[in-house]
Amino acid sequence: MFHVKRLKPCALLVSLLLLGLLLVTFNSFSANYGNKVAITYRSLRPKMTENDDLYASTDMNKHLSLLRKGFKKSLDQYESSKRFGKKFRDAVNNNASFQILSLPEKILKQKIACRKELFLLIQVHSSPEHFMSRQAIRLTWGRMDHFIGNRQENNRGKLRSWKTIFLIGHSSNPKINHLVDQEASIYKDVVIGSFEDTYRNLYMKMIFSINWPLDQKCHASYILKTDEDCFVKIGNLLNWLSSYHEALNGTRPLYAGRVQIGMEVIRDKRSRYYVSKKDHPADTFHPYVSGGGYVLSGNLLPLLAEVSQRSPVFPNEDALLGSLMHRLGVKPTDNRKFVPLIFCPFYGYLDANRFREAHMCGLSRQIILHRIREKRQLQMHFNSALLNYFPSFCSSQTNYKEMRDHCK
Repeated sequence: MFHVKRLKPCALLVSLLLLGLLLVTFNSFSANYGNKVAITYRSLRPKMTENDDLYASTDMNKHLSLLRKGFKKSLDQYESSKRFGKKFRDAVNNNASFQILSLPEKILKQKIACRKELFLLIQVHSSPEHFMSRQAIRLTWGRMDHFIGNRQENNRGKLRSWKTIFLIGHSSNPKINHLVDQEASIYKDVVIGSFEDTYRNLYMKMIFSINWPLDQKCHASYILKTDEDCFVKIGNLLNWLSSYHEALNGTRPLYAGRVQIGMEVIRDKRSRYYVSKKDHPADTFHPYVSGGGYVLSGNLLPLLAEVSQRSPVFPNEDALLGSLMHRLGVKPTDNRKFVPLIFCPFYGYLDANRFREAHMCGLSRQIILHRIREKRQLQMHFNSALLNYFPSFCSSQTNYKEMRDHCK
């Protein structure tokens, strides 16, 4: 509800007009695209600020139009990608009837072009067959030229550049491998490792993620590792990294995310997390950061590559990186805006609608959200972009930070 007594008549009128316009806009989207927009209206409380006269100007209509056009364009591109995505599904189901063509050697061995001074390199670990998950990321936070109204600047107005690539291993299905080769030749953002892409081999993908930027001379101040089912709030991440970078002049090594301490080694051979006594004699791991999303300093890559060659490895990617960092004397930094809810007891059993009742004002303040796939990436990105342009929708009286690990 509006706090009528606290608002001047003109301010109240502006707020009501703004909310009405937005509701009409969303109703129009829902009519055209079904349930492709799922913003939380419940408990949204616009608060008036001294800058609310800006929202009454033509800039408001301009921003809404930009958001609507960007969202529609991304949805159309996503829908048009389904034909190629169907080839992946058919190949998984052994229904593929397309002809496998040979691709030029120069395409198969192409390099990823990186800027000379990249601030952030995002490495998304992806499974070969999940093309539509990769496409959703390309159409939202993964590429600077596909932003849906999100702001690319940090709080001090400095533009920060980033690049997103997808790390993929080989599939046991040759048709899938060929489709991935085609995808790589089209989008030029896929790096393929020479290992079979299985859960037990994720530690190989982690080591691969350390070495390929060095091999291809893709230099970056910071590296973000995340997964294909994670939503990244790029603006929040860049703001946080920029503050850290400027405060310490980039001199202190960073290894940050949701820190896990005292985690026991699984000895049950039936578990996919199994690690033998031979591979890891100790019964607990060194502190490490959850693999759903973490950030590390780019200047750590050469050190990690060197220490990984003389250290024992074991099939647990997150804990293995923590072990390598321990050998380098780098301690993990905990940031609760990375993968919230991860410590909830039912986290692994939550259904696809678990964020539906969450407040967008709380979710939009996070950095990485886990278990958001495909079209839901577009929904979350659009909703976050909306709140970027109209922050007065979020009440200053609510402590949204407390919602991060709210497990109910």
